[in-house]
Parts: sequence; C-alpha cells; structure tokens
Amino acid sequence: MGACVATVDAPCPRTGALPNGARFARIVAKPLDQAIRIAPPYDLTTGAPLDDGDARLTALQSAVVQSNAENGTNIILDPNGSVLSGTVDDALWFGHKLAIGDTPVGLRWTPEDGPLAPLLLRIAKAEELAATLSSVAGTPSMLFPNPVEISVERLSADIERLSPDTPADIFAECQAALQTGAFATELSSGAALKQCDYLAFGAKGLVQGPGRDINRVHIDSQFCATAEYTRVEGVAVPAIVGEPFSVCSDCPSADGLIFSAGVERMFFVVTEAASNSEALNLEGLVETCGTQGAATRSASNPQVESFLSGLSQQTATRSRMGAIGVSNIWVEEFNWQVLPRREARAQAGLASTN
Repeated sequence: MGACVATVDAPCPRTGALPNGARFARIVAKPLDQAIRIAPPYDLTTGAPLDDGDARLTALQSAVVQSNAENGTNIILDPNGSVLSGTVDDALWFGHKLAIGDTPVGLRWTPEDGPLAPLLLRIAKAEELAATLSSVAGTPSMLFPNPVEISVERLSADIERLSPDTPADIFAECQAALQTGAFATELSSGAALKQCDYLAFGAKGLVQGPGRDINRVHIDSQFCATAEYTRVEGVAVPAIVGEPFSVCSDCPSADGLIFSAGVERMFFVVTEAASNSEALNLEGLVETCGTQGAATRSASNPQVESFLSGLSQQTATRSRMGAIGVSNIWVEEFNWQVLPRREARAQAGLASTN
C-alpha cells in the first residue's frame, strides 16, 4: 500500500489480484490508522468553534507542528478526531470526554504550565497504545478463546461520606467512605465511578497448558499509561493482576492535588509464556508520564522489543502471531468515567457547596 494510510472512510487502493478460481480468502493483516486525530478546540461554555487567530487555537496549531517535527508524531487536527479538545478561559482541555455535567474533565493545559508539545507527545503515545490494543480486543476469536478469565471486584464508596469539597485528608475520607461502601463483581462499559471507589482485578486460568503472562495496562484521563505484570500457571490458583487501587477525581501527588476526572481505559494483555525465555513484561516500557520507574527498564528482551514494534501489524486471529514474536495473544478491555466530586454528589441527589 506504499505511503497510503487507510481510514474507515477512505480505504487504500486495491493492490494485486486474487488467483483464478480462488473460492476462499483469509485476512492476513489489518492496517491501523497511524495518525493521531485531535478535533479542533471549541468553547466549552458556548459550544462555538474558536475563531481563526484565537491565541489558544494558534498555540495548539504551533504545538502540533512542533511535536510532529521534533518527536516524529503524526498528529492531525481533524473535526472527526477521537481525541476532543476544548477551552474554558485560558485553558485547553483534551480527552475523550470534555465535560461531565457542567464540570470540564480530562487533561488541562494553560500557558503557565509550560510548552504544549510534550503533552501532545504524551497524548500521541497513549492513543497509539490504546488503538493497537483495542484493535486486538475488538476482534475476538471463536476458535481460540481467551484461556484466562479476568474478574473485577468493586467496592463503591459511600457517597454520603464524601465531602462536598476536597478535604484536607483524602486518605481518611476514603477510609471512612469505604467502611460503609457497597460491593459488586461487575464493571459495565462506561460505568460511572467516583472519588474513593476501590477496584481490584483478578485472573484465573480456564484451561491447562503453558503459563500465561498478563500485563495490565491502565490509561487514565490524563493520558498517563502504566503497566503491571503478573503470571498465571494452570487453573489451580487465581492471581491478583496489578495492585488494587482507589479511583480518584482529586488525586494527591507530590505537587499537590491533581484534578483527574474523565474517561479511563484498562487493557489486559494475555500471552503464552514462552519456554526457556524471559517473560513478556511491559512494566516500565509503555509508561507515558514521569512516574517513578517509568521507562527505566531496557527493552533488551527480544520478545518485548518485537511485541512493542510489531503489534500494530497483528493478524486477524489470536493464533500464530509470529510476526510479533508471540504465539498467542488475547486482550480484554475495560473503560469507565470518573465523575467530578460535584457531579457525583449531584447524581446522588446531594447538595454541593458551589
């Protein structure tokens, strides 16, 4: 296909021809749109697109040019882009959802935060990773079903024990709210979660066979990707996949609180553990933010290098994916939205102070 980049609305020209008399065909590979498409910003207050020459639009346009030139990204401002952008006052917001209720959500940037291009690079890396994994999760194989069952345990915090405003001690607030929380073993697509909700994920082998490497890849509303690894052997003992964690719309950090409501995604990458070979462990290799330990491990493992560089060229089935150095791969996807504290209380019929 040469330099053609296929999209849903504009496929690449047909190349080659089917052999005479052919009755069956098999999809060998499915191209992915490698462009990161960001919708041009609009005013979140009025819903109107920004005028040409608006300083915020100019800043975004300049940052796109800079990121593409310096970082090799392929970012395009496209009205149909899956990553949305919007403005409130001097701030630009980015996300798959820009408001919940009347509260802006997602990744926020203002000129005081420094250059915009590094944030665009973060978005591009996170979206490339998510698109690649989603393409596998979206094509389940009936002949090769996932040999590992992913389960979720959710403890929903008691909304009445959450303060209308961010308290001085978030940890104490969550401890109290979880004491009278409600337990569930499901997480529906697009579920609405809130401050202090607690999630734990497990994995259990369904069939005997080789060990399975499991990587939990979490992409939060700030486009920060993190990976956690575990291994499952046989069908005997279930395993916890990654550390359980508390959901936060007001997240404590070394620099204070980070407002981080919005859309989050999580992928479980299950692969066969290769005999006499290192595990396919993505920890420290797919991180997009400056978290401790991010990108500190060398990708010297040929299996990891092949996986990261070739996953976007996967075949249409889970079996014999030799092109990426992994014999079998399965991906399960979860997604949810984290409600702002104010909106969570409003949906529960509780008053807010502002």
